[in-house]
Amino acid sequence: MKHKTDSDIMDDRKLSQLLKHNLLEAPPSPWFTRKVLNRLPDRKVRVASLIEYAIYLIGIVVTGLYTARFVTMTLQTGVITVGDLFTYGVLFTLCCSLIYMLISPWFSPETE
Repeated sequence: MKHKTDSDIMDDRKLSQLLKHNLLEAPPSPWFTRKVLNRLPDRKVRVASLIEYAIYLIGIVVTGLYTARFVTMTLQTGVITVGDLFTYGVLFTLCCSLIYMLISPWFSPETE
């Protein structure tokens, strides 16, 4: 049985270079994307996504109202505790995550 030496084994770098040099290149076609998109069926509005967006909006509004109420109560007492700071942090994080979930589909690539 013959043992392979290091010189017999192709490493990833050599394999990558070999594949890059032997690939065929297709000519760029600006019409390809438009042709493909024109042949696709019309995009359907999904009821589930509308419900999802409505829930995000409701969550943002409720979080905003609760935050305003909590800030008003804190200002009336005149004392800010560590628990209040923690609550502010949680409310801020919750509101930011709801906003992110609401707008992220418009900035992420389509996976369908």
